[in-house]
Amino acid sequence: MGIADRVSNLLSYQTFKIVQIRNWKLGVIHYATQLLILGFVIGFIIIYKKGYQSQGGLVGNVSIKLKGTAWIIDNNNETQVWDEYDLSPMPSTDTFFLTSNVHTTPRQSRGTCMDPENNITCTQDSDCAGPKSAGEGIMNGICNTTAKQCVLKAWCPMENENENSGIQGLDQMTAFIKVQVYFPNYGIYRNNVNGSAGQLTNNYNLFTVEKLLSMANTNYQEIQKNGGSSIST
Repeated sequence: MGIADRVSNLLSYQTFKIVQIRNWKLGVIHYATQLLILGFVIGFIIIYKKGYQSQGGLVGNVSIKLKGTAWIIDNNNETQVWDEYDLSPMPSTDTFFLTSNVHTTPRQSRGTCMDPENNITCTQDSDCAGPKSAGEGIMNGICNTTAKQCVLKAWCPMENENENSGIQGLDQMTAFIKVQVYFPNYGIYRNNVNGSAGQLTNNYNLFTVEKLLSMANTNYQEIQKNGGSSIST
């Protein structure tokens, strides 16, 4: 093949010949197949499987900062001020613990006293024969016949949990909840802080303990004595 033939073949133009077959059965099969493929792509892949969306991982964290003061009135009728460091002794990034009730028994020392809760009754010393564990102390063979209770060797005075030393003002402490999310595949960063200055907004990223409890369908008065826990997912 010479050069002229090669150039002629290179510059030639090709087209396809279309043959029209007049057969309605083949036409139905042809268009039905196209509709099935189109329905599969649009209905299953795009709509059902959400093929129009791309997916990517994320990196995020939640940090919580507590602030505020509270107080208790102890057994000596003295007011003690507590701050967030006293009330939340276990630091964490995405959860927090708050003390709602305390029992203080100041100036305890080893000695003999009666248990204010167990009421270990007796009528004579033999009812308190020991040594034997009883309540928060040890029986030592002494009965207080006036009070009709055994006298125990223990740390005295004993703790009385019936004396409620609930912490006041705890429900007005605030929790700043900061959420940060980064999508590395798309270079997108989001957080719940308004503006670059880190503006705090009530009930958006700043909540009182009272508000958080109300969102859990409870209140501070209900959980103050025995405590409670709230888990959010």
